[in-house]
Amino acid sequence: MLSFVGAALLLSLAAWGYYRSGDPLVAPTLILSGESLQLTNGSGRSIADGVRVEALGSNGNAMVQGVIAPFEAAAYRDLAWRVEGLSEGTELRLIWAEERNPRAIQARPVSTDEAGLGRILLESDPGWQGRIVALGLVVLGELRDPILVRRIELHPRASTIAELRDAFIGDWAFFEGWTGRSPHFNRGAPIGAPFQPVVLVALWVGLASLLYASIIPPWRFVSRPLPYVAFFLIGWAVLDLRWQWDLVRRLDVTEQTYAGLDETGKQLAGPDRNFYPFLMELRQRLSEDPSRVIVLASDPFGYAAMRTRYHLAPYDLYSGLRSLPDPSQVRAGDYILLMFPLSSVRYDQRRRALIAEDRTLPVDRIEVRSTLGALFRVREED
Repeated sequence: MLSFVGAALLLSLAAWGYYRSGDPLVAPTLILSGESLQLTNGSGRSIADGVRVEALGSNGNAMVQGVIAPFEAAAYRDLAWRVEGLSEGTELRLIWAEERNPRAIQARPVSTDEAGLGRILLESDPGWQGRIVALGLVVLGELRDPILVRRIELHPRASTIAELRDAFIGDWAFFEGWTGRSPHFNRGAPIGAPFQPVVLVALWVGLASLLYASIIPPWRFVSRPLPYVAFFLIGWAVLDLRWQWDLVRRLDVTEQTYAGLDETGKQLAGPDRNFYPFLMELRQRLSEDPSRVIVLASDPFGYAAMRTRYHLAPYDLYSGLRSLPDPSQVRAGDYILLMFPLSSVRYDQRRRALIAEDRTLPVDRIEVRSTLGALFRVREED
């Protein structure tokens, strides 16, 4: 037990130290280089790993701007840059614009000390707030020789203990609900989550085993595998309890969604509710005998096409097509189901035919009141 408690403490301290270092739990490090940097004022040219500024513009400055997606200023603590060729008399300024007033450019002069360090602290600047939509560096003063702006980096602020706690609880309490692979698979945490349960439990068991081995070294005492087996089984039980918790929550979802409903009500409450009425109308329009139905869809192996095949059983459905089949492969009486949107096939009302690029198929349109698709029956040529 002491080994497990010690392992939990070590793991907590390691996670705290790792994410307090500014790792992207709060936000990813934003790196601008190469094509992400553009010279928007002054003379120069883009190079493979940055921008070469050769002369100032007519207004006495040159501007290098980063190509960015908008981000929250509060998530970042400082900015670093790599600029080569700065000389005495050349001044740098950091500029940015905020989403609420993008025309009001904020400017932050870079001191001599900051220029030497290549880093500027932003979290204490009163103008660094809101949602940032533009970011760049301005070169002013005397430009004796060309300078190279190679890199601009924004570093996220360190995570607070409350944020680490919330992230840990959120990852362990993550509930995916029902998916197509739920009966045999449990994701355990969101994609990219910092605290993956399986990884944490594996580290926990591994650290506990190492601590136990350091307290009772196997080379000094008789080695007994029972404690290590117990560590493994405890870790397994923790993960299995979480799995059972997910199953209980899925059972609650199932009960709240389907309890007391008949088969039609269950379908209308389930994941197929958006197109189930359309499929039931199709069943009414199809002949009583299990006719052959050819399904055309832009994604013939997607969810909608596959569920259509399921709901229209026992009709003889052919899916997997994006355009019209060869006329020799169909016969009069076959049904053609177009699932919208489908740009590869169109219906010519005057000719009473379905038309693709190089194929024409004579059909009769069957009235279906839906924007999800259209139903046709192949007829003999006139």
